[in-house]
Amino acid sequence: MRSEPLQSQADAAGRRLLALLRDVLLAFLFPDSCVACAAPLPADRRHLCASCGSELFVRAGSLAMSEPSGPREDASAHARVFYAFEFGGAARAAIHALKYGGRTSIAGDLARLAAPVALSACVTPPDVVVPVPLHPVRFRERGFNQSELLAVHLAASLGAPARRALLRTRHAPPQARLPRRQRLAIAPGTFRVAEGIARPGRVLLIDDVATTGATLAAASLELLNAGAEQVVCFALAGTPPRDRAGRAGVTGRAYGNGVESG
Repeated sequence: MRSEPLQSQADAAGRRLLALLRDVLLAFLFPDSCVACAAPLPADRRHLCASCGSELFVRAGSLAMSEPSGPREDASAHARVFYAFEFGGAARAAIHALKYGGRTSIAGDLARLAAPVALSACVTPPDVVVPVPLHPVRFRERGFNQSELLAVHLAASLGAPARRALLRTRHAPPQARLPRRQRLAIAPGTFRVAEGIARPGRVLLIDDVATTGATLAAASLELLNAGAEQVVCFALAGTPPRDRAGRAGVTGRAYGNGVESG
């Protein structure tokens, strides 16, 4: 399978139409209400009321990535996953509405808010934005990949192309349903780089939620092994360490070819 721009997939138009119809139906069933607290929304707001929307700000941070194994582990051992929002409250409600409620239009709003944080996590602007893929079985069940939607909107904000450069080859239960020990154990060979990808350059790797960082670590290792110059791992939301005293800002650097987070 060759890598193609996300928006040029043969069935993209059909998926967009289904997503639009789903949003119209949901808007009819749940008109103008906040996805977090169900409060009525004024005409100038979408998805989140002013109070819940304010929860999303000043929550950027990073968490230590689980160490992957393999020939490039030396380049990744101290890397971090950067995120825009802490996973809780309004952020959790918005992501669940997107991921499980099919409210795909939320992806654009969340990505626009997260874009400045994603850019500040990069040492240099990315050459390509790559989403963490779903297994085809999970994709068929859900009808979309929330990380792809976020990647497309982030790419537009950052001025870089979004590409489906990774494939997921192992089907497993959703990470959210697994205990922490199993979330840390991503099976070797879970991801592979799509054919036609030659030295991906500087990559911004996107996921919706990071808890242990294991998924992003495994996916980033495949990109590094394929010759990526640099991989920055970014999640829309993250779960900070329980013992963290305050709000951590995005201060680390990208890693790749020996450059590690600071």
